[in-house]
Amino acid sequence: LPKQCFVCGRTEDDKMDDHPIMENLKLTMGFHDFQGWPWPNVWLGTSVENQKYAEIRIPQLVSVPAVVHFLSCEPLLGPIDFNDIMPGGPSGPWTAPPDGSERRLNFLRDIEWIIAGGESGPNYRPMDPSWAREIRDQCKAAGAAFYFKQSNGSRSETNPTLDGREWRQFPT
Repeated sequence: LPKQCFVCGRTEDDKMDDHPIMENLKLTMGFHDFQGWPWPNVWLGTSVENQKYAEIRIPQLVSVPAVVHFLSCEPLLGPIDFNDIMPGGPSGPWTAPPDGSERRLNFLRDIEWIIAGGESGPNYRPMDPSWAREIRDQCKAAGAAFYFKQSNGSRSETNPTLDGREWRQFPT
């Protein structure tokens, strides 16, 4: 199996195509400079902490070709319904269908992997476990891999279980 390398800075971008036997995981919140894509060894992801940022970032993410598209829903700060995403965000640019109805899309069909978890540290913001359960259940229904990293708490790696078990799935 190829080794994986997590890339999050722009300075490492040039190195990704130099190592074709490695799977590079690129996490970004900006999709403005993706010339030369897709690279055959890059998994591309974005941070999505609540519904607002899901609606803004997921359409941008899936518009860029990648071997694997993934979401980092951490810190998870609110519920996310992947069946209820408007392209461009709640006030973003999109054109209503001619019949005047709102058009919402399920972008989870284009996502292969979701990592979810709460925030840690002395000033952590709480995560309701039901938010992670809802994401897990949506992943199951869509056939996407689900990885639960941790609950929230003052220490990192606080309770890596959800409903009594660890969820450590990876895309196949």
